[in-house]
Amino acid sequence: MGVIKSGLRTRVDYRRRQLRLKAINRGLFKGEPQWIAVLAGFAVVAVANKALKRGPMPVLFSEKLETGQSIVITHYAKGTEPGAK
Repeated sequence: MGVIKSGLRTRVDYRRRQLRLKAINRGLFKGEPQWIAVLAGFAVVAVANKALKRGPMPVLFSEKLETGQSIVITHYAKGTEPGAK
């Protein structure tokens, strides 16, 4: 069994999920315009949250360079990189 979380955050998430499912059901499947607007609002919030994500981005590669060393970053179009068949 999973861990049951308690508190306001879980209840708010539950209500938000229920509202989103109701908007999908009534907006997309039944075509009610006010629920389509609610669903559009959810989409706008999701895109905004992704675009405005705060905090540092993950570091994928890190290396210290000694004096005189350099790094070359190259981007090849798909299928044109050396060794591609």
